[in-house]
Order: sequence, then structure tokens, then C-alpha cells
Amino acid sequence: MAIRSDCRALALIKVFEWDRHYMTELEYHVASAVSIKARLLNQQKKLRIEPAKSKAPERIASIVMTQLQMTYPKREEIIQLKNLSRQMHIK
Repeated sequence: MAIRSDCRALALIKVFEWDRHYMTELEYHVASAVSIKARLLNQQKKLRIEPAKSKAPERIASIVMTQLQMTYPKREEIIQLKNLSRQMHIK
């Protein structure tokens, strides 16, 4: 009978050890998931801000001037559509 109770006690200790190990492993997984969530939320926030930045007139003007090497038109290069439509009707 003493052997049985020793085996039961040993089995119970092993169950508690496994339970403690399993809980520690779960805590690591939860901590990792929380870290990943924080990183993804930060990335999502940046991605929401990015479209607003890309549509900013200042940014577009900068790209047009630097990358596309465009300039503002000279006064004589500007054609006003109102005047053009009047001239077309007259002729």
C-alpha cells in the first residue's frame, strides 16, 4: 500500500510539474502574441496615414518637380478654355 501511495504522489507531482510547464509555455505564447499584435497595430496605423500623405499637394508638387522634372508653365503657354471655346464658335 505504501508503494501505491508513493506512485500516486509521484504521478501527482508529475502532473503538477507538467501543468506548471504548460502554463509557462502558454504565458510565453501569449506574450509573443501581444507583441505581434502591438507591432501589427503600429504598422496598420502607419498604413492608414500613408495614403493621406501621398495625396498631399506639397508631396505631389515635390514629385512633379524632382522626379518628373516638370515646371510651372510660362504665361504664354497657358491656354484658357473659356477663350478657346469662344474662338471655336466664332469661326
